[in-house]
Amino acid sequence: MKKRLFTFLPISLNLSGKRCIVIGGGFIAQQKIKRLLRFGANVILISPEITGSLKSLVSKGLILFKKQPYKKGFIRKSDIVFTATSSSKINRRVSMDAISAGALVNVADSKDFSSFIMPAIYKKENITVAVSTAGKSPALAKALRDKIREDWPKISKL
Repeated sequence: MKKRLFTFLPISLNLSGKRCIVIGGGFIAQQKIKRLLRFGANVILISPEITGSLKSLVSKGLILFKKQPYKKGFIRKSDIVFTATSSSKINRRVSMDAISAGALVNVADSKDFSSFIMPAIYKKENITVAVSTAGKSPALAKALRDKIREDWPKISKL
């Protein structure tokens, strides 16, 4: 039997009104939340502590915040789960719980425990360009995205 290749299909999801749970309150979670908000998601943040920028989003009513450690029941009825804690053990546990609940899951420190990965994105008006290396080189994906951003004035005239 042939070994199955593990790869990701690039898709665009309509996040409008989708319940997105983010576990973790640091810089990586902050980046993911800002991207989710840009695409219309309803974000619920779960973490004992959060960054100042995330506190600002909470105070503006842009995200809901549960100030506590992760517990299995928190991801019930979620559409998409993101875990971005500093603990690989917690991230893996959240991944297993999300998959058991039928939710899509992205684990910040492991594509192997993720059902999807986040590409590097450049968005300008109604054009969105996503660059992915299937999780093998996020730095390269970001560099390519930055090159697209830099060259956008020329590209947009095509």
